[in-house]
Amino acid sequence: FAKMLREWVIGRRKPPQLPEILTIRLERSSEGLFGLHLNDHNRINKVHDSTPAKDAGLQPFDRIIKVDGMLLDGMISDFAIGKPALLLTIERPPPHLYLTIADHENVEGSKPYKFDAQVHANSADASSGQEVGDGIETRTVVLSREEGGQFGLEVSMENKILYVDVDSAAHKAGLCAGDEVIKLDQKPLLQPLPELLPKITYGHNMLITVARGREYDRHLSVGKREMTGEL
Repeated sequence: FAKMLREWVIGRRKPPQLPEILTIRLERSSEGLFGLHLNDHNRINKVHDSTPAKDAGLQPFDRIIKVDGMLLDGMISDFAIGKPALLLTIERPPPHLYLTIADHENVEGSKPYKFDAQVHANSADASSGQEVGDGIETRTVVLSREEGGQFGLEVSMENKILYVDVDSAAHKAGLCAGDEVIKLDQKPLLQPLPELLPKITYGHNMLITVARGREYDRHLSVGKREMTGEL
């Protein structure tokens, strides 16, 4: 981070101005806890170790903006009552804005820190080396491996999601048939995902970024075994 900051200061690299948007399914522990504390704007200020929140990859300064697909217009504690699990949409700001956000939101009566609406609407991840056009939504989700070692989706050689199993980890995270996988564990996906699967050993979670709404024209491979991979 110090190296990046030096590059930003001397103008060699422009700091990112947009938050990353992630979708994370969070389940209560056996003690009935999620394991995080939030400020008045549903921004996380503490994540406890060895809790579902920590295991899901949540971190301080993440802000919860949706719960179960609905915009959060109150405190999340009100929405979480009686629910064993929540599907959270997270706004994760770039680290160089942490101090700005803290100064803004620590003032009594403040409103949540907001990013430039026009820039946010036209966000494209330039660091990925892949263009995301108008009308394209990008979504990053954390998938937890299910019993049996699969995440519950089928992917083509063009990295297009062909099928999502009902009630699977992929389904619960909000992935849909037609989504195109463009990143894996925050790295651009530059080759067919089915070719990578035998070479990759995953831990408990996998981070997938998809583009939704992209115009797509697929050329079928010879056989289904050759064109798809199941996660």
